[in-house]
Amino acid sequence: MQEIYEKIEKEFEQGEILRNFNGKDYRVLERFSKQNLLLMDVKSGDMVVGISTELYAMYPKGENKESKNCCIAISWGHGIYLGATPSNINFRDLREAYGTKHHNKESNTPMIYEVEIKEHLSRVIEREASSMDEAIDFVRDQYYDEKIVLDAEDMKQVEFKEFGVKEIEKKQERSADTCSVR
Repeated sequence: MQEIYEKIEKEFEQGEILRNFNGKDYRVLERFSKQNLLLMDVKSGDMVVGISTELYAMYPKGENKESKNCCIAISWGHGIYLGATPSNINFRDLREAYGTKHHNKESNTPMIYEVEIKEHLSRVIEREASSMDEAIDFVRDQYYDEKIVLDAEDMKQVEFKEFGVKEIEKKQERSADTCSVR
């Protein structure tokens, strides 16, 4: 049975308990940014930085978020696993590496903010065949020959997340006396 994942907009709060899709409970120890969280496994005490953490509702296709079969849980794009010993963790470095980087208003340095857009497209193709391998090979060939093209109708999910921040490099202007045309 196909499952639907629907992103739920959520502002995570320090101290709240969140469950992931593996059934583990995590306490939010600190928000480094909107989606980068310092989490502690409630059972083991192990800490992890959840990078690009999102909340999702997962339910069988044909049902909705209000269904008794719906599971609401967090998922992160990448985790930095830190262990359970706080004295071995440099929290200042974590805040600097995974915290929100704000434009310095006192500086006139313009910034470029990179935002990643990730789309998830999905379609189920039915194919009569003598084996699953044969069916997969046929569908793969059809896809690469562009006979099957996924489009907006196949959209299942879209994510927007922080990707990076960098300063705009100032271009040096050439003066008339350093550049001449002959």
